[in-house]
Amino acid sequence: MSSDPAASQEKVLGQPALGLIALAAILGVSFAIIAAFRVDVFNSWVAFLAMTIIPTQIICGLVWHCEQPTAVARLPQPARGLAFLVLCAAVGAAVALASFHIIGGGITPPTPPLVMYVIFSIVVTFWSVVVWGTWPVSALPVGPVWSGFVGIAFCYLVAYALFELLFDFSFLKGAPFYSDTIDPHGLFNAWQPLVFGVTSVACITLAAMFEFWPLPRLGLKPGGPAWGLAASLYVLVLAAMLFYGFVAAAGMEIVRYMVAFPVPFIFGFFIVMSLLHKFPFARVAQPLAGLLLSVAAAFAGYMMFILYNAAAPIVVGQLLPSGPPTYDLELWLASAMLAVTFPLIVVFADFLGFWPLRGAAAHNAAGTNDGVG
Repeated sequence: MSSDPAASQEKVLGQPALGLIALAAILGVSFAIIAAFRVDVFNSWVAFLAMTIIPTQIICGLVWHCEQPTAVARLPQPARGLAFLVLCAAVGAAVALASFHIIGGGITPPTPPLVMYVIFSIVVTFWSVVVWGTWPVSALPVGPVWSGFVGIAFCYLVAYALFELLFDFSFLKGAPFYSDTIDPHGLFNAWQPLVFGVTSVACITLAAMFEFWPLPRLGLKPGGPAWGLAASLYVLVLAAMLFYGFVAAAGMEIVRYMVAFPVPFIFGFFIVMSLLHKFPFARVAQPLAGLLLSVAAAFAGYMMFILYNAAAPIVVGQLLPSGPPTYDLELWLASAMLAVTFPLIVVFADFLGFWPLRGAAAHNAAGTNDGVG
């Protein structure tokens, strides 16, 4: 979600060195944070609280382009980056408190329904921002700052409505944390809409690398209902092919599929787009650019999947059991990559503008359009 600066603005440290050094630093910080917590605390409290800041991060990066609120955007680095982080944390804290009681029933530690709702709110935010261009919120006669905050609230409300409609947790009956009163008793086993939603985000990132080609050639422009409907069909067809191809046709276990395919691809997308600034394919035309970027994202994500699998017993200090019913390893991998490391990528690349690897002056001169939203 970060900027794609001109070469002249990266004279001291250019790509790919800038992105790779940043990635190494982010991984170091990420593993240090993860190692500070027991597995049960990390997979519940840490993952839950970390993920509540992500929708606001998406708004800051893709809607405000880190230019709003202006009082924050005008601060010098690193105060600017820290101020954006505090803003996201403040909104996240309010969301965490409300969802903990409304969705989670006040049960500690955070229950699977609560964690799944927070994950699904991130899915809905990607749909709202990238696929629909924040429409219909963007049509409201309010300024950009209020539009962003209304957009965050809109995403959480839509996520809540879909959560109540689609998610059923009856398969958890008998678990000590299960409560019939907080189970929405929706249409599907909860893993199905969750994993399909995560798959759709992977497809959104894939479509973004292609700049939703060929929709622009059909005369459609991002941000309105016509684009939203066409882009939604685009993403849903891709997601259905992947989800049903791997889970239904190939018979792959649903949670292992999520952690082995869409999660690493999403992670790889942000390495390629946010940290490496599309290097070395930034000037390649579509659709070849999308093909090359998607291959690079798949490769980067797969390398990270291997790395995190290898690091798990070292960081955790034990071998984590894999598979049902607890999915300890799978949940740890997904949380480590997308609940902790991904927000750190946003903080470093977007909020801090690669400070101190790249000077504050260079960051302030850079644009903020990454081609995602």
